[in-house]
Amino acid sequence: MARLSHISASIAILALMMGYASIKSQVIRMKPYENTDPYMSFNSKKILETGPDYFIIEWKDKSRKTIQLNIRPPFQKNDVVGFKVLNIKGCYELTEYHIWESREAWYVKAFLSGIPLFVVLFLFFRDFRFNFRRFIFEKKRPPHA
Repeated sequence: MARLSHISASIAILALMMGYASIKSQVIRMKPYENTDPYMSFNSKKILETGPDYFIIEWKDKSRKTIQLNIRPPFQKNDVVGFKVLNIKGCYELTEYHIWESREAWYVKAFLSGIPLFVVLFLFFRDFRFNFRRFIFEKKRPPHA
């Protein structure tokens, strides 16, 4: 009975953590347009155009916003970037940035990461079975010859 209560408590804690993350994700998703002077931060913005000291992104109302920098932007056209800029008298200083890899590459990595999981599960269930009455995994008995 103690095993069942431990499993139930673990599942309840996991469900509460997932619920909390789901509630707080709304706050995190609102952060890209957070405009706290003198900083502006954005996440997953596609770079529409770059120049020697500027880059252009799509703004909230589907218009184009030019970010004027004091250096050459470290990313290229069509890159998807998360970044934070500091506004200094109309010219921005890039304080943080992250160039996101393509979604296709991410999906390939996720798929390839799942293959070892299925191999391990296959090897595990080849030798073990779940006993619902005792609520544990037991080693399978070898077939009698």
